[in-house]
Amino acid sequence: MRIDEPYYFSLLLLIPVAVWIFWRFMNWRSSSLRSWASYPLIEKIAPGISAARPKIKFIALILAVVLTIVALTNLQFPSSEKNEKRHGVDVAIVLDASTSMLARDVDSNRIEAAKVLAADILNKSSDNRVSLVAFARTAITMVPLTPDHAAAEMVLNSINTATIPEQGSDIGAAIMEGIRSLPNNQNHFKAIVLMTDGEDHERKISEAVDFAAGNGIVIFTAGFGTEQGSRIPQPNAEFPEAVKKDAEGNQVITKLNSGLLTEIAMKTGGDYFHFNKNNSEIAGEITKQIASIGSNEYNQKIASGYESEFQFFLFPALLLLFIEVFIRNRKIK
Repeated sequence: MRIDEPYYFSLLLLIPVAVWIFWRFMNWRSSSLRSWASYPLIEKIAPGISAARPKIKFIALILAVVLTIVALTNLQFPSSEKNEKRHGVDVAIVLDASTSMLARDVDSNRIEAAKVLAADILNKSSDNRVSLVAFARTAITMVPLTPDHAAAEMVLNSINTATIPEQGSDIGAAIMEGIRSLPNNQNHFKAIVLMTDGEDHERKISEAVDFAAGNGIVIFTAGFGTEQGSRIPQPNAEFPEAVKKDAEGNQVITKLNSGLLTEIAMKTGGDYFHFNKNNSEIAGEITKQIASIGSNEYNQKIASGYESEFQFFLFPALLLLFIEVFIRNRKIK
């Protein structure tokens, strides 16, 4: 499904306003009538008056307006689909979302730089299927394996250090989650792109790397930060420039562990890349090396045409408007 004119959905914001105005009007009318005369007297003066019918008319009108707005957006559905053979590598992008990635020893901060690099890799590897994993102390598959890079990039943009509730850093768990997000099929060429500063608190990396190497999964690592290290911003309402401190009150310094990342890459036949300002060059080199490990053939359903389905919303809207016109505010005797 696709939406041809999505901006019409903004008109739906007027619906709550209309409901509120109608509710206020009905309350005002009811209180005004009660202050002017008793209910029996009102029945004599205005026989057949109904409290329910105006509400029914209003509900019918609101539903008609909502359906008309949806019709205006021109929802379109595939008229036909075809299977298209694609060739590429199955790639898991594994992104560090721990608090150390907030360090500002790269442009903006480490996590934003990693997201820019990941997006660049997605744009340069359109034939690859991708999955997206975020990790800190635990790891979560944010996007299962898909050829839809636009959907993956949309989720990628939403990732931050609050994505994973349990803070810490477990690179071993991240690698294993990346492996699980790839198909369990030895005929597929598979790779992991690990984006992190290399800080690890759990020391379970060796087993994960050995498992990846034993299953033919190549790991490419991208390191963010500097060997000298940087403080971790931890701002609050009172101290916007506050930084993270340990239990003894000392400022925590987070450093890039390039040695560990190089070792991970070398053990699996991959390569290590240190992030710098030339982001496009790194993304191009990573995608080039991913392509060099081989390619897998898979079928992808492609929509060959779309049909507008606005009439399925417009006709019920017209029917509701027709019904609304013939509902009288007074009861028929």
